[in-house]
Amino acid sequence: MNYLFLFILYCSSLSIYCQNKETDNLLHSLPTTTRTNESTNTQTTTDSPVLLTKANRLLAMLRYDDAIAVYENLLKNQNSEKTIFLKLKLANAYYLNNNIKLALDAYNEVYKNDKKTMSAAELYKYGQTLLNEGKIQKGSRILKKSKNITFKNRKKKAITENKKLNASLKVMDSAIVTVLNMDFNTVNADFSPSHYKKNQLIFSTAQQKTSYQDLYIADLTKELLNTYNPYKLRDSSINTEDHETAAVVSLDSKTLYFTRGCPVKNFNTCDRILKIYSAKFINGAWFEPTPVSFSSDTYSTAHPNLSTDGKKMFFASNMSGTLGGADIFVVTILDDGSFSSPKNLGNLVNTEGDELFPYSTEESLFFSSNGHDGFGRLDIYEASFSSDKGFYNVAHLPAPYNSASDDFSFIKNVSSKSGYFASDREGGKGSDDIYYFQER
Repeated sequence: MNYLFLFILYCSSLSIYCQNKETDNLLHSLPTTTRTNESTNTQTTTDSPVLLTKANRLLAMLRYDDAIAVYENLLKNQNSEKTIFLKLKLANAYYLNNNIKLALDAYNEVYKNDKKTMSAAELYKYGQTLLNEGKIQKGSRILKKSKNITFKNRKKKAITENKKLNASLKVMDSAIVTVLNMDFNTVNADFSPSHYKKNQLIFSTAQQKTSYQDLYIADLTKELLNTYNPYKLRDSSINTEDHETAAVVSLDSKTLYFTRGCPVKNFNTCDRILKIYSAKFINGAWFEPTPVSFSSDTYSTAHPNLSTDGKKMFFASNMSGTLGGADIFVVTILDDGSFSSPKNLGNLVNTEGDELFPYSTEESLFFSSNGHDGFGRLDIYEASFSSDKGFYNVAHLPAPYNSASDDFSFIKNVSSKSGYFASDREGGKGSDDIYYFQER
């Protein structure tokens, strides 16, 4: 799920940077260091507070490798009093860069020497790294200490038997629901299925082994499982050398909303902000994609989904007001096509982790989260909804919808009891695959 991990990083790292309240207080307590330039045999003074500020900004810009290099350099020149503070910074950077083993080593050292310096969010990351490395007991114990998540109903056995999980759960639930891998999946990341036109899916993939994701169309057979060869959405204004993912079409098929972000090959030079775009269908083609009004150059918006009446849009964002990394927000689509101000769905749905990929039906909102109780990593959840209660319950979907791997971008046709979701579970064709399900 490498590309999905980047998605989470897009949405979460700026807010993580802003949550480190103690940084400003410690900046000026760090000493300056003196180094010798070997080629000129002269000494240059490096101001550690300046370097720390630089590293923090690099982290906020998602330039993780650069930030890690600065933190590591600072650690070589600091006294023991500041080592734990910098080691924690470095652990967070490793975690964001998906260097899980290095992150675990750094978090272990911090926790052993001064656990009180770790915030709830950092304890959560520490617990996740422990789980990822198979340290189930300790990981669960650390996660209990964080304010992000409780584990009263956590199925430790499912996590412990990571490699055996999917096969056993398929057998256990085969009489209830059938889950099958779609034939168009590749060794690359295939995810974010959405209904396009009748018997068509629009989804994100790198089918042609490019370094970026594009939007593709799959023509489905009557069984809604097998497909003809998928083809790229042919409008050049939509698919570019940026990443185009997570699309949804309006009820009248005249407006396409999708997510755009810079590709991995430009990851150290682009602004790394995800934006939701809208495009109009004119004379048989999509034209003039423009960012929606609530997108910004300072935070990300992603994963648009429309309510069943087409009057509301749900999406993920790390804008101001989030409870954690990325939260689910909603806007009303006004009669003239403009949008109301975004509203956070609140702490029943959102956590101090990441909530992503919303999908709404008349009575439910499905989404993925790594902050609610589950099997670990991203799992799919269902929030019940009624006009008088609003959102009143969040339930973890059972296996085989969820696994010990990442499970996300769930969509469902309520009347046919069938749908699709993506997962990087064992037994797939490569990275993230799209799966079809049929409930009995």
